[in-house]
Amino acid sequence: MRSLMSIFAVIAALLICCGGSHPTVRVDEGVQTPAEKEQWNEEFDPMTLGDYKLDIDAVKMTDEAVDIDKLLRNHQDADTTAGRSQIQGFRVQLISTRNEEEARSVMRNAVISFNEPTYREYDNPYYKIRVGDFRSRYEASKVQEKAIEMGFHEAWVVRAMVWDRLQ
Repeated sequence: MRSLMSIFAVIAALLICCGGSHPTVRVDEGVQTPAEKEQWNEEFDPMTLGDYKLDIDAVKMTDEAVDIDKLLRNHQDADTTAGRSQIQGFRVQLISTRNEEEARSVMRNAVISFNEPTYREYDNPYYKIRVGDFRSRYEASKVQEKAIEMGFHEAWVVRAMVWDRLQ
């Protein structure tokens, strides 16, 4: 009796595993003959699409190259810093990261987003992106709020030696 029950159990298991229905596939529907492939129109030429007309004369042509890294570093010539001194003040730190590429990306965004001087400082092993030269914490906190609204969610105010603005 036990052997008969175990045989039925094995047969039932095989029927359950193998008894599922498979979708029927018709061979004549999905296969194209070589004669049908020849009927496809392959005469499309992307060169016939209309291009946008660019007004090149509107752009001022210059031979002078612009050094983006120099702009991003906020490079100041000796004559622009000669009449200025550094004082104790505040800056808004946007990010502190070990990843140099992330720091460069945030620096680019900060230069575009703020009307304040932007600085990239390297304090081993961190790259710090800071904005502004503020005498008071109140001025810096206004820029911090603006930075948070612009998507720099980690922005905070830090004490730093800042350039004294000429009055």
